[in-house]
Amino acid sequence: INANLTHYSTVIKKGEAHLWVLPETFATGFSSTDHTLAQKDGGEILSWMKKTALQCETAICGSAIIEENGKRFNRFYLVSADGEVQKYDKRHLFSYGHEEKYITAGAQRVLWTLYGWKIMPTVCYDLRFPVWSRNDTDYHMMLCVANWPDSRITAWDTLLKARAIENMAYVVGVNRVGVDSLGSLHTGHSVILTPLGKTLCLASEKEECVVESSVSMERVKNIRGKYGFLADRDVFDISI
Repeated sequence: INANLTHYSTVIKKGEAHLWVLPETFATGFSSTDHTLAQKDGGEILSWMKKTALQCETAICGSAIIEENGKRFNRFYLVSADGEVQKYDKRHLFSYGHEEKYITAGAQRVLWTLYGWKIMPTVCYDLRFPVWSRNDTDYHMMLCVANWPDSRITAWDTLLKARAIENMAYVVGVNRVGVDSLGSLHTGHSVILTPLGKTLCLASEKEECVVESSVSMERVKNIRGKYGFLADRDVFDISI
């Protein structure tokens, strides 16, 4: 953990971005079976996020395995420069990898607010479930952090674009790269998409890198005002 946090401290720099988005379980890798990696409400990982956000005058988000009341959660944190913490617990657990045996599903569908933006947080497997991220709250951006393997990367690319188009929102997808402890290859494909599903920037497939782009609230409003697709959406309730 310390080595990863030290590394990210060299990546995040003051004045380069208003928001830094880090991959799912960025400090430990995706190791839900390892009880020793779980921290009490973020522990040193959340403390590092707060310290770095303050020092670099920026917002930072990323997930960590958290232990709370005898249960463990894959908790996605957003920490603003003033120390405010917003959080979301991953709702959909990766049954193919038996994640539900070790992690408890989140019980709340939440929206974050940052710089006047409404943000829908999602974690990895959540991406496969369009009802969960359906834009019935007029959010402006969806964030998805992941450990998504190369063997299913076509689904990652396709679903991110679909979520942007159907919700008329920016979508930021951040995935890891490299080979994990189980031998699975990850090839990134981190991307920022417009509310029409157009690619603003796409990460390298072979190595860690930083991608960046400006986003515009005015662009969201103009696109929605012009096309009005969200006004034609179906109404339904989500049961949790």
